[in-house]
Amino acid sequence: MPEGWSSGPSHMRSRRSYTTFDTEASGDGVQPGRKRGPAHAMSGAPTAQKRAFRLDGMVYHILVSRPSDPPSPDPMGAKAIGLLDDRQVLTDRVYSAIRHAIFSLELEPGQALVERDLAARFGVSKSPVRDALQRLAGEGLVIQSAYRGMSVIRIEPELADEIYELRELLEEMAVRLATPRISDEDIAAAKDALERSYEAQQSGDLTRVAHFNREFHGIFPSNSGNRPLIEALARLHDRVRVISMMGWKARPSMAVEHDQHLAVLGAVAARDARKAGRLMRDHVRSFRAGLKAGLRVHQDDGDRRTQR
Repeated sequence: MPEGWSSGPSHMRSRRSYTTFDTEASGDGVQPGRKRGPAHAMSGAPTAQKRAFRLDGMVYHILVSRPSDPPSPDPMGAKAIGLLDDRQVLTDRVYSAIRHAIFSLELEPGQALVERDLAARFGVSKSPVRDALQRLAGEGLVIQSAYRGMSVIRIEPELADEIYELRELLEEMAVRLATPRISDEDIAAAKDALERSYEAQQSGDLTRVAHFNREFHGIFPSNSGNRPLIEALARLHDRVRVISMMGWKARPSMAVEHDQHLAVLGAVAARDARKAGRLMRDHVRSFRAGLKAGLRVHQDDGDRRTQR
């Protein structure tokens, strides 16, 4: 490991942020490659009316009305567009909140999703909830049954093992290809992500641990120069998020993984591509080994909920 690296946070941080974390805007917290711009001062114009609600310790704001617009030559058309836009914004906010709850396991695998209950919880009508659930079903995070309605996806232990078997190969390849190409700036960003992950571990904030873990792992594919590899990992992304959170809750292993991450990054910083790839493969394989028992616990819990 290069001199000066440690398992805990340092006083110096890279000023570059690889991704942003915006709970109000995105719900699930990750918008890779986007950077926050400066806040713009508001004039004396009327402000939008929002409804706030709390979910999993985070506050979300849903837009429920907009300030009135100046008269236009086509007031009926303008009004119709405004209504459509408001509904889309509302759907987006509900979608992000439910998505975040799935990834944080507040909504657990196999749990029924009742439109009426979710609408009451968020203080909205059933229409944006229905639209959000259909969107999540299209992404594979929600499944629809003719008999049970909507429910959160359940990932069988065998499928989880197969996903992580593939992830071993892809993550190893990503690090191996990235090592000779990655900039010192991105190495600093990866180190910063690990430091922030360590701080989140100390405070017991598993959601933020997961966020910075994704940020760390995401830096290497983006530096690999291989677009099909990036696409293959992106297709696994959502299911990996659910699986990893389930694994951590059943078998906390963040401290061990932090040390493994540091070892990987040390090899990358030393430009040892073969060693970095091997360490990443061993890291993913180690997590995979503890998955089956943890996922079976969640599977049994889901079976009990289904039988009620």
